Amino acid sequence: MAVKPRRAFVPRLYLPGVGLALAVLVLLAEGAWMAQTWRREQRGRDRERRLEAKIVALQANRPAPTERVAADLAAAGAELEQQAAASLDPWQGPRGETDDARGEGAVHGRTGAFFDLAWFVEDMRATAAAQDVRLAEGEQFGFASHVRSAPAPGEVDRVLRQRFRVESLLHALFAARPERLESVRRERPDGAANGRQRVTEAASSDLFTLEPRLSVRRKVKVDTLAFRLVFTGTTECLRRFVNEVASGPTPWLIRLVEVEPAVPRTPVAPAAADPETGPIPVINAQPSRFVVLLESFESLGDSNAAREGTT
Repeated sequence: MAVKPRRAFVPRLYLPGVGLALAVLVLLAEGAWMAQTWRREQRGRDRERRLEAKIVALQANRPAPTERVAADLAAAGAELEQQAAASLDPWQGPRGETDDARGEGAVHGRTGAFFDLAWFVEDMRATAAAQDVRLAEGEQFGFASHVRSAPAPGEVDRVLRQRFRVESLLHALFAARPERLESVRRERPDGAANGRQRVTEAASSDLFTLEPRLSVRRKVKVDTLAFRLVFTGTTECLRRFVNEVASGPTPWLIRLVEVEPAVPRTPVAPAAADPETGPIPVINAQPSRFVVLLESFESLGDSNAAREGTT
């Protein structure tokens, strides 16, 4: 009789252990694959960083240009500087720090400025007399503070520039033939004024404080000189003065014009009526008192407003 072979079997008790072992093997294989993938990505990132470092190094390592290229660059730079200077000239106008109107050479130092201001006052008085313009007794045209003393060392240049600007304004005003010049005021040359007062207030008979909202320095980085003229005349006189200023070589901005009657208005008798055109209007040209506030451009990109606290 043949003997039947026994079947190999795993006891049911061992099945959970076998399943757990298989799961562990699967997890280990997946972990090994993930680790290998991470190392591959890391190597890729390292290569990318090395390439970026090489690119930065190559960009920083700019070889010196050849002689021809260097000459072309220098010529282009010089041309740009000339164009920039030419674009500023129409705005700056003649500064006149070194040109003496008397033709006797440049003004040097405090002593030269003192005598130049004294000559300026006498010359303006003579010009006013020639044009029949009445002046206040002892009029100094905005420079009464320097009748007995020269400008401070740090103010000489700016005071002289103010003198040249005032001279150009007075020549234009006297040519318009006002009846009377009441006052000329200029800004404080040392910039100590804060600019918070109204334009009608002044530290002395020479100086006034420009209200910030009236100055172009609040909007543009520019150095300017401001002046305040008060005179009596007709509207035609004001028109001629403004036209003379506008046609001059110095770029001026008229920031404020105030007008009030110089004398009380007097009633005018009605004129006889014309049979064809009706009544003929009669306009009595009476003088008015004008207050004109002006600013002149001095230079772009060098604002004096920061020093004065007006921007």
